[in-house]
Amino acid sequence: MHRGSILWLFSLLWAQLKCPVDRAFMRLRPLGERPAPFRLSEDTLWIPLVVHLIASNNQTFLPFSDVQRQVEILNRDYKSAKIQFYLARRGPNGTPSCGITYHVSSTLADHDWETEEETLKRTTGWDPDSFLNIWVVEQITDDIIGYARPLDDTDGLAGVVILASVFGEGPSKQEPYDEGRTAVHEIGHVFSLYHPFEGGCAGTTPATCAVEGDEVCDTPPQREAIYGCPNSPPNTCQEIPTDQPDPIDNFMGYVDDDCMHRFTAGQISRMRLFLGTYGQVLISAANQQVRGRSQSLPASCAATATLPAPSLSFRLQRKGSLFFLESPDADYYHLALWNLNGQLVRERLEIPFSLEGLPPGLYVLQIHRTEGPVFLRLPWLWE
Repeated sequence: MHRGSILWLFSLLWAQLKCPVDRAFMRLRPLGERPAPFRLSEDTLWIPLVVHLIASNNQTFLPFSDVQRQVEILNRDYKSAKIQFYLARRGPNGTPSCGITYHVSSTLADHDWETEEETLKRTTGWDPDSFLNIWVVEQITDDIIGYARPLDDTDGLAGVVILASVFGEGPSKQEPYDEGRTAVHEIGHVFSLYHPFEGGCAGTTPATCAVEGDEVCDTPPQREAIYGCPNSPPNTCQEIPTDQPDPIDNFMGYVDDDCMHRFTAGQISRMRLFLGTYGQVLISAANQQVRGRSQSLPASCAATATLPAPSLSFRLQRKGSLFFLESPDADYYHLALWNLNGQLVRERLEIPFSLEGLPPGLYVLQIHRTEGPVFLRLPWLWE
């Protein structure tokens, strides 16, 4: 059996529940009930991202380079739609940001999508009107690798939840979803797209194609999800007046990453119309300015996320809200606390010290010594 067949069988077994998004899950309002869309120009629409990395311990976060590569993939695959993405340079209160937050929680990292979605998003998310939130977790129940809520979600839970093992690209990712296309697919849902197999063989006529199935007339319907990478597309539904094969190369299907290549013109129009209706703040010029689109990410964004392993001779112990430093000697001048956006949040700390008043997340403790500084990753947990 050749490699393609093996991968096809693996994907069939592993990804039957790849993305539990359908019409009922997305709760999109019917077209007739939507407000009038914002008048869009043909200009590129810019979307600020915030990526929330949720890890079970403070040594298992994805590297900054994985996040950067995923943004590059999104921009490549959405270029035809004239939709582009950038990591927010400024957060909800205008403070400097890397567009990434770090959270240590074994509970949230092992994510139950049916019972924990609201807890995850309410605890860590940023305003969905101003940011597109992406939550990266270590596990999702039911073998799901990602799911999404649209911008007009009535509970304010818009955004993407996705596995770390398929976020980004490269040999460390989970085949056959190792080229970053899961995030491309899920963001399509955020922008109102359904799967091409939504409703099975529905919307097969000019009178029904815009209101049934995936509600996009130039995306031929397919009877059910297709996995793997077929050599030739099957034809599982009969359309009139012109019958077409199933759209197996579409970003909104379930085929392997290296077989996904395009959105249709109808899907692009639908996404842009939806953004002009429900994403007016998100894509606005004012939001671009506030979120720092024209600014460069500081070098500290990568540096603070890739600190050297802490020295084993320095340890922290926590008693209630107080932290105590255990060291081989007391030969240090003072302590400084940094967040992972490279901001100094507290300086001249004395032992013991407290993190009361700081938001949950991951911090870096810098110990100033004669021999040189020592850095310790310091999780400030909410659980």
